[in-house]
Amino acid sequence: MYKKLPRFLARLICAFIPSRRARHAFMQKYARGGEGSTPSEKYKGKVLYILGRSTIARSDYLTHSNLKNELCQVGGNSGNMVFERAMERYFTSPSNFPCQVEDSISEHGQKAAAVAVANLLNSAPSCVREMDWLASRMCSMKSPVYFIGFGAQSTYDYSFDFLDDIKDTARRFIRSVYDTGGGFALRGHFTAECFERLGFRDYEVLGCPSLYINGGDFRMGAARPASKKDFRPVVNGYIKDILLDEKNLGMMKKYPHSAYVCQDELFNVLFRGADLPGMPAYARDMMSAGRVKLFMDVDDWSEFMRQRDFVFGARIHGAIMGILNGVPAFMSGYDSRTRELCEFFGIPHAKIEDYSKVDLHGLYLSADYSEFNAKYAGNFRRFKEFFDKRGIPNSIGGKNEFFDWLVANCSQPNLWECPGFKPPFAK
Repeated sequence: MYKKLPRFLARLICAFIPSRRARHAFMQKYARGGEGSTPSEKYKGKVLYILGRSTIARSDYLTHSNLKNELCQVGGNSGNMVFERAMERYFTSPSNFPCQVEDSISEHGQKAAAVAVANLLNSAPSCVREMDWLASRMCSMKSPVYFIGFGAQSTYDYSFDFLDDIKDTARRFIRSVYDTGGGFALRGHFTAECFERLGFRDYEVLGCPSLYINGGDFRMGAARPASKKDFRPVVNGYIKDILLDEKNLGMMKKYPHSAYVCQDELFNVLFRGADLPGMPAYARDMMSAGRVKLFMDVDDWSEFMRQRDFVFGARIHGAIMGILNGVPAFMSGYDSRTRELCEFFGIPHAKIEDYSKVDLHGLYLSADYSEFNAKYAGNFRRFKEFFDKRGIPNSIGGKNEFFDWLVANCSQPNLWECPGFKPPFAK
């Protein structure tokens, strides 16, 4: 049973609820009398969790002028919304809201801090700078910090060469996290081997938090029967490999109900009317017919996926969106990030060099999720235990009525950056 909100915080949230009846229902159910305790008492023992962008409210694709900023807030990749939605569901409660900006990673009297990141162990200069910055932040923390879904990025064949370029910064960052009393839930076994080579053995391999959002009983069922004529596949990936390659587009031409879902590159084309030179005529026809998508809203994406039969491509969270909605996916292995996550969970995958030879319907019929189903319950149990045994409050595997209510009633596209709204822990 959740504790009720202080009335002043409940009123702040109500400012972004359009319906008077819904505001009244919110106050009746979640507000408590009085102003509550002092800020230092109010938030002590809570979980500080860091988001790029809240996924609670629906995006308005037609009138919301800040749509480009929303994409930037999730690292320029809409797929990152998938694991941010999971973190919000696991940790949001009437007494626990996320902090959004990076400099919120500091001491505010919280019980623990949780940060979801995908591929920070990376030789890219931006990642090296961020590890260095985070290491400097950790020294001020008095509560443990946990990095969830933490992963390395390398080649598909699992080369460790990149570690030579970042080992000093990586060791300093990893050690700084352990010094807070926190730790790491790693993305896969390749990242675990990277930790071993850097001299660290205290970690747990738990995959991506997004795949646990359906609870411990989730299983992938048999594929829905679909003839080639009525087949509705979704393809994702990088546009140079699909939409800009006339030969590779052939795998989609066979299926008039196919669709392409982009996660970043086509933003200006789809939402700002920009042109994309070199796009084949068939790709332009797909765009005109509404068969090319980029979602800035997790719920819209889910609704779309429930109408499809199959997902194929190189974007791992595009595949996960299919799986979470009961749609089988086949991953085209691209790098270590996608490969280790597929191997950990048992998601069908292979390294595919020539997309022009891909038989989407054949992959659909052959996609085998028996390994995924066999592993899932154990993976889920270990993920939940990671937080439970550390005494970190969560709703993993259970209902979160407060979060569901927020999703149903909040109209502001990004609640946490509204003028005048200060999430808990903010000074």
